[in-house]
Amino acid sequence: MTSKLVIGIDPGRTGAAVVVSVETLRPLKWFTFDVGGPWGCLDKLTAVYNIHELTVFIEKVGASPQMGVVSAFSFGKSFGEILGYLAAYEVFPTQVAPQTWQTVVDIPAKLDEPAKERTRRWVESRGYRAMFTPPACRVPHSGLMDAYGIAVYGAKVLAGEIEPPNTEAKKPRRRAISF
Repeated sequence: MTSKLVIGIDPGRTGAAVVVSVETLRPLKWFTFDVGGPWGCLDKLTAVYNIHELTVFIEKVGASPQMGVVSAFSFGKSFGEILGYLAAYEVFPTQVAPQTWQTVVDIPAKLDEPAKERTRRWVESRGYRAMFTPPACRVPHSGLMDAYGIAVYGAKVLAGEIEPPNTEAKKPRRRAISF
């Protein structure tokens, strides 16, 4: 019997992808967007794994009001590139909101502390600080930490521990048109 594998993707500027085993929740392989952007990361991933054997979860994101026009456009472009790359392989990821996966993997919601710090402490509590810290850095890579959390969420969905998110497309609302 082959083990089930899940990939979690954090699509941000410092994004990453982490492959996790459903049985052990241990990260098996990880890639960052640092070199080659999302395309380079996903090319490395498909060179190692058959993409059709992976269940893909990606963080559901959108531009924030604090972003400028150029950065919001760049962010959306990167997210679209990831979805397009996966669609070319006929892989359609499950999108999960940050609050959803953080709640499921027990990252506490504290308003007085940034999410990055809460995620870092969660990764350290699992013993993966050194694994997710790039050479010549003192702190773990934020994209890797988030991608790992998303992959753990996906593994829990596949294991049946939690209900999968509702990913059905919303039906367009009909509007009355008067002439």
